[in-house]
Amino acid sequence: MPPSKLAHVVFQTNRIPQMRDWYCAVLGAAVIYENDHLCFATYDDEHHRVAFVNFGPLARRTPTRSSA
Repeated sequence: MPPSKLAHVVFQTNRIPQMRDWYCAVLGAAVIYENDHLCFATYDDEHHRVAFVNFGPLARRTPTRSSA
C-alpha cells in the first residue's frame, strides 16, 4: 500500500528515467506529466506525489565547515 502522507517530494537528478521507473515501481505510481527536464508521478488523486527535475549537469560539492 502506498504511503498516505507522502506528498510533493521533489528530487533534483540528471537520471530522471531511472529514478522515475524505480519510484513508480515501488510506490505503484503513474507518470502524469513528463518532458525532458521534469516528471510528475502520483498514485492517487493528488496532482503529484513525487517529482523529478533536471536543471542540467550536477557537480560535486566540497563540504564546508560551519563556524558555529
